[in-house]
Amino acid sequence: MKRLWKWIVVAGLVVLGIALTLGGAWAQGPDGVPPPKPPEARFAPLQELADVLGMPVADLRSALREGRTIEEIAAEGGTTMADLADALYNRAVERIEQAVAEGKMEQARADRILEALKTRRDACVNEGDCRPPRPPKG
Repeated sequence: MKRLWKWIVVAGLVVLGIALTLGGAWAQGPDGVPPPKPPEARFAPLQELADVLGMPVADLRSALREGRTIEEIAAEGGTTMADLADALYNRAVERIEQAVAEGKMEQARADRILEALKTRRDACVNEGDCRPPRPPKG
């Protein structure tokens, strides 16, 4: 069960970072209807995870369908869950900072998101508390 929570936190960090960063890009169009998400956006979290693990996304998808855990897949490549969480966190930080620099996100909101991501990452990596992250309000 502990493995499942670690996977949920890692996936949550990726999804949260991508969603919060790209949210401004997918804002509502002039008619009030959000434009469709690009096809690659559906697989962005899995692609991000595959990139960090250094493997093609198709191989990662196959391994997951076989019932292997992210922890097992990472260990085969010599990566720990702590390394994986740190790498995903660092990538999310880069995207959030870029969104602020491009004016897509206010610094105050970015600070709240970054603090929440850091707290969840640290709790999972250092304390084994890998509950799913909750997006910060605002």
